[in-house]
Amino acid sequence: MKFSLLITVLMFIISACNSQEQKKELPYTTKADFEESMIQSHKRFIEKTSIAITAYIDSSDHNFFSSGTGLRYAILKKGFGAQPKKGNEVKINYTIQFLDGEAVMEFDTPKSISFFIEQSDVETGMHEALQLMKVGEKTEFIFPPHLAFGISGNRNGIPPQSTLVYTIELEAIR
Repeated sequence: MKFSLLITVLMFIISACNSQEQKKELPYTTKADFEESMIQSHKRFIEKTSIAITAYIDSSDHNFFSSGTGLRYAILKKGFGAQPKKGNEVKINYTIQFLDGEAVMEFDTPKSISFFIEQSDVETGMHEALQLMKVGEKTEFIFPPHLAFGISGNRNGIPPQSTLVYTIELEAIR
């Protein structure tokens, strides 16, 4: 009895693996075709993101600057203190919103956090952004997806590949 049941289950698994549904053709004939398709898709995504960021900046009253990594920023309030460096502990207040102005649920009211520059697990753009600031300064940053939460997003309301606007005030360097 057990043996015949085992044989029946194995035959079912083998026949399921051989079904035509499992043998769908890929739309690419070579690995190079697939890679080229992915490159073109990524280029279209970068262009779309760039257009959205430019539209946001054009609609703003602030004067934005750009870093070599794609980080954009506008100084809202000048600071006169020191600038943080790698290894410094910083204390900041910040909010996050999407480019369309919608607040990110978890960050719709200012949050205060402390962390170490280039040694803590925060968004990549945060490390770069803070090294551009002085104590007492308040700056608006636009983090493209690769500097924010990237392809994974987060579980607290930030979808994958989101461009985010951070308003950060650098309170202290410890």
